[in-house]
Amino acid sequence: MILTREERWKEVKLGRFFKSSDCIHAGSKQGWISNSQYVAHLGSSKEFTKMMDDLIETYGPLDHRLILISDGAPSIKNWGDDAFPTVPKPFTCRHTFYTLFLGLQRVIGRYVGVYIN
Repeated sequence: MILTREERWKEVKLGRFFKSSDCIHAGSKQGWISNSQYVAHLGSSKEFTKMMDDLIETYGPLDHRLILISDGAPSIKNWGDDAFPTVPKPFTCRHTFYTLFLGLQRVIGRYVGVYIN
């Protein structure tokens, strides 16, 4: 959120795109992404998703290779459902972390507690 003079608080929307081939894994060190593109927008979700659509088109047909991760905003979920009906439904960060911790619980064989706000 950004405090603007004209309209008080406004939400900033941010998108990041990268290819799996840009994910670098250097042995036991933390991985990193060597190349990515960003879309940032202070305004309506319709304007933001149009910008996202334009950038996605530059990657060509993605079909099942596109994965959407969102913060759970209904406008992004609806956009993902409408624009990309054949890709996995948008994951929320909460869902992603929950799934990760369920996996950890199975691996270490005991309950793993986490609080996600």
